Amino acid sequence: MRRVVLVRYGEIAVKTGRVRAELESRLVYNIVIGLREAGISRQQATVERADGRVLVYLHDPSVLEKAVDVIRRVFGVKSISPAVEIRFEKLEDICKVAEDLWKDVVKDRTFAVRCHRVGKHSFTSKDVEARVGEVLRPYARGVNLENPDIELYVEIRGDTAYLYDSVLEGPGGLPLGSEGRALALVSGGFDSPVAAWFVMRRGVAVDFLTVSLAGELDLLPALRVIAHLVDRWCIGYDPVVYVVHAEELVKEIREKVNLELWNVVYKRCLLYIAERIVEKERGYRAIVTGDIIGQVSSQTLDNIYSSQHGIRIPILRPLIGFDKDDVMKYAQLIGTYELSKQVAEYCAIFSTKPRTWSTPEEIDLEFFKVKKVVDKIIENNVRKLRKKELLEIVSSAHVETYDVQEIPENAVIIDVRPRHVPKLRVDNVPVIETSIDNVFDIVKSLDKSKKILIYCTSPLVSRYVARKLRELGYEAYSLVRY
Repeated sequence: MRRVVLVRYGEIAVKTGRVRAELESRLVYNIVIGLREAGISRQQATVERADGRVLVYLHDPSVLEKAVDVIRRVFGVKSISPAVEIRFEKLEDICKVAEDLWKDVVKDRTFAVRCHRVGKHSFTSKDVEARVGEVLRPYARGVNLENPDIELYVEIRGDTAYLYDSVLEGPGGLPLGSEGRALALVSGGFDSPVAAWFVMRRGVAVDFLTVSLAGELDLLPALRVIAHLVDRWCIGYDPVVYVVHAEELVKEIREKVNLELWNVVYKRCLLYIAERIVEKERGYRAIVTGDIIGQVSSQTLDNIYSSQHGIRIPILRPLIGFDKDDVMKYAQLIGTYELSKQVAEYCAIFSTKPRTWSTPEEIDLEFFKVKKVVDKIIENNVRKLRKKELLEIVSSAHVETYDVQEIPENAVIIDVRPRHVPKLRVDNVPVIETSIDNVFDIVKSLDKSKKILIYCTSPLVSRYVARKLRELGYEAYSLVRY
């Protein structure tokens, strides 16, 4: 009798010949890599291929829980079952093991036995279910074939039987690395990580690109989301994470681009940066985005068309027909939901009066105004991280605290919200209304002993401005109370 994890795959089984063999080999390779990276040695677990199954033999039962956690996250795995494997000569051999294994499991519960059988035997699957049921009935509250408290499974292949009482779902899809490479744009919000996950589920080895507009304030939250995807889901592939520092692009877009088209032009910049990296690094076959039709102004069909105009690399949009509820469900499933909740949107270049339509010619013209800066950013501000460095950064990085909820003495509030919002009134505290672009000129006239509180609808923007003011020697904070 041996302890084993029975691994099932779905789509791979419908392939034929060389394609199926390659996919099975890749699946086995990814499982082995995942186990070894989790600290499970060859002496503790080995992996073998069987007809229509992958078998993970556990030579050390203490690693079962860890092994199950790993295997359930391997793309291509439809489901798994921790099981006991036995060789048998007659049906009674199976019944004896079933009694020893399950007599305590069925105590005070109803149960049903399900049998799946491959090969020629002197008994049928119904015979197995009936005989094992008879053996266990004295220990149980009864048999219930329709709605049992627990289902017990016997899978028979030739002269080998596998007994198990749970079927745990895996992600399905195809083995990671079996369908080439793509570069995913990931901001850290809810949509883009889910989009990357879905493409990975189809066997594509995904590398990641994140573009920072506010330094560590938006970069670290995004990297935490990417690190989760890398650490939990990139089993069998060590991805590259490209980090692009593009703070100067904000000023360029605000100064030179038509206000109504900021959002779409920024999207073009992102796709252009991704395309340039793809062309330089080679080997990528597509760019992945989290676009959903109509979700925001830059994702109307017109603006999607305009933003990608001139981009020569195929763009994959796996979420294109989703709604927000779909995205949230999968974000919770893959474990990025809570991390993405902490990612604030840097809205300084998201217009308050965005157009829901544009033409490719308009976006071409507006993009040309900032193209030199984008090219400079690509040339000088791209950093490549591998898994080890990425995990070290997110585990050790510390972001300085900028937020305050109470107004200290000797303070002045600078309100950089759009002018159409209600005015901020605070007793005995001066409030200066201005735009982000004018903050740095205004503070020059203020006494440096003043505590400067930046107030904006986006906490990331107010933190960013406060950080820049601190670099200039001012005592500045982000006001989050009102």
